[in-house]
Amino acid sequence: LLSAAAQLPQYHFVFAGPHNAYAADLAARAAKEEMTNVEFVFDPTRAEALALYQRAAAKGHAPAMHNVANTLVNGEAGRVDLDAARELYRAAAERGHADSMASLGRMYEEGRGVTRNFAEAVRWYRAAAEQGNAQSQACLGGMLFEGTGILLDKTEAVMWFRKAAEQ
Repeated sequence: LLSAAAQLPQYHFVFAGPHNAYAADLAARAAKEEMTNVEFVFDPTRAEALALYQRAAAKGHAPAMHNVANTLVNGEAGRVDLDAARELYRAAAERGHADSMASLGRMYEEGRGVTRNFAEAVRWYRAAAEQGNAQSQACLGGMLFEGTGILLDKTEAVMWFRKAAEQ
């Protein structure tokens, strides 16, 4: 874990319970090796974890952007802010984050926080599906099967359903 993390240019958090000896050992080794891109947080509160994710998101860390966006969609940050969530999902998606692409696809398919746009939903689902995101593969398959936002193509739909089912 540490050797892989040392090669990563972005910031990473490792959350662990208070009595996790393995994580404590990794944290000690990371400190010894002066790794500045990994931070170990033991038994954080929800608010502390959110603050750490927000800090990483501000530095352009796509998984953190996705996690903060999820809290804004679900109201876990104390409020629902679909506009801010959409922008975070988009920023993470533009950095190649497949789960954020899937979330944008869902927002456009449902018209949640955006004007409903099936073609845009297909675009984001396809981008995530091509990266192997099973949820997006199934959603794209459904849209192709019904011809929603895209030309009906049951053969391609079945292909995406199969790819999703194989995961």
